[in-house]
Amino acid sequence: MKVFGSKNIGVNYFVRKGAYAVIFKNQNEIGLIRTHEQQYFLPGGGIEKGETAEDALIREMLEETGYSIKNNYPFCHAQRYFMSTLPVKRPMLSDGYFFISQLDQKIQKPTEKDNYFEWINIKECEKLLFHVHQFNSVTDAIAHFVETPTCIDVFLDDGDKLQLIEPFGTEDLVKLNVRPIPLFKQDGEHLNVYKKRIKSKNWKAKWSKLSIFLE
Repeated sequence: MKVFGSKNIGVNYFVRKGAYAVIFKNQNEIGLIRTHEQQYFLPGGGIEKGETAEDALIREMLEETGYSIKNNYPFCHAQRYFMSTLPVKRPMLSDGYFFISQLDQKIQKPTEKDNYFEWINIKECEKLLFHVHQFNSVTDAIAHFVETPTCIDVFLDDGDKLQLIEPFGTEDLVKLNVRPIPLFKQDGEHLNVYKKRIKSKNWKAKWSKLSIFLE
């Protein structure tokens, strides 16, 4: 588990456990919630008494977006110490459980009137997301793309410096190699997901020099 921010000795932090979804669209965009204060967060929210993290995420998605979600994969647990200003100013520990999820069906109208679900380019996430541990979860989620050469993102930071997210390095991309990430090599079920994806993408027909490894 990664921890962000500083825990000051003698300070009583209000702990808010929450569940949040990283939802990709075509590996270029991610779904974020924009509040009426023009702040951006990952979809999700606080875990209520008696709920599992996944139960809370499903409920919060319906309240914030009106959409159901599916294939919820827990992949990250991270915390952030910070000074909250809304609804009151107080020291807070945001204790987040993160899932990679897929948007499913529109079930209802959102019940939270001041939240707006928007597709945002991944390159904008570091600048827009209010919580650093939520941005960290986005970079971790990229490491869960199926193939090593797709687990890469490039963006400009606030200082116009090029930043590279490459959890498995760039060698496969440069050498035109396609292989499954370790997660999708762990058993036959995961490996079949990779093989079906390779077949559906038909990359070899577009880029004849690709070397595709099936294990």
